[in-house]
Amino acid sequence: MQFGVKRRGQIVDDNDFAEIVRLLDLGGLLSAYPSKLSGGEKQRAAIARAILTKPKLLLMDEPLAALDINRKREFLPYLEAIRERLETPIIYVTHSMEEVARLSDSLVIMREGKAVSTGTLSEVLGDVNYPSFFGDEAGVVIEGVVIERDSGWHLIRAKFSGGELWLKDTGEELGKKIRIRILARDVSLALEDYAETSIINRIKTRVAHVQSDTDAAMLMVTLVCGETKIISRISKRSAGSLNIEFGKEVWSK
Repeated sequence: MQFGVKRRGQIVDDNDFAEIVRLLDLGGLLSAYPSKLSGGEKQRAAIARAILTKPKLLLMDEPLAALDINRKREFLPYLEAIRERLETPIIYVTHSMEEVARLSDSLVIMREGKAVSTGTLSEVLGDVNYPSFFGDEAGVVIEGVVIERDSGWHLIRAKFSGGELWLKDTGEELGKKIRIRILARDVSLALEDYAETSIINRIKTRVAHVQSDTDAAMLMVTLVCGETKIISRISKRSAGSLNIEFGKEVWSK
C-alpha cells in the first residue's frame, strides 16, 4: 500500500494510514500477498495506494468495470465512504447509472466526445431535455433522511422535500441522509389515491412537463412535489385516458 508514497519520497502519517485502512476495510488484508487477493480486494488496495499519496485530484476511470454485479454492489459502499470522508476531489468516469446515482455530486454527460449536459446530479437527471437520453435507466435521484424503521416489515421511512417514502431496510441509521433513486419506468400515475392497492408509496404531484420518448408509443412526464422532481414513463394511450397535461394534479405511485 505504501508503494506510491515511497516512490514519491513521502512519509505516511500513521493516523492517515489507519483511517484509510478503516474506510476501505483493509485491516485483515495487510499481511496478505497480492496474488491471494480477490478482484474487489485488489481494487480497494489500489485505491488506498493512490489516496495515501495525497493527490490534489483523484481520477477513477471505470474502477468497477472488471467486477461482476455482486462485487460491484459490495464495493460501492467503500467508494461512498471515500466520497463522504475525504476532501480530495474525484473525477469518476462510468457508464453505470447506479454508480452515478450513488457517488456523484456534479455530473457531466458526454456524447461523441462532447459535453451535452452539465450540472448537479439532480439538475442533470431532472433536465426535461435529457430524460429519454438514459433509456430504461431514466429517472431521478432525491435526497432524504431516515425517520423511522419498521423492523417487522423490514422497511424504513424516509422524508424528503415532497413527502415521505417507504424503502427496503438496508441498515441505515435513523437521521442518516440517503439518496433515493426512482426510475421513470417504475412510476405509475393515477387521478385518485386508491388505498386498496399493493403500492405503498403514493405521492400527490403536479405535471410540469410532457415530452416524447425515444419509443413512439411512450411519453416522459415530469412531475413536481414540493421542490422535488419525479419522472414517469407512461404510454401515450395512458396519458390520453388520464388527460395528462401541464398543471394537472395526479398521484404518482
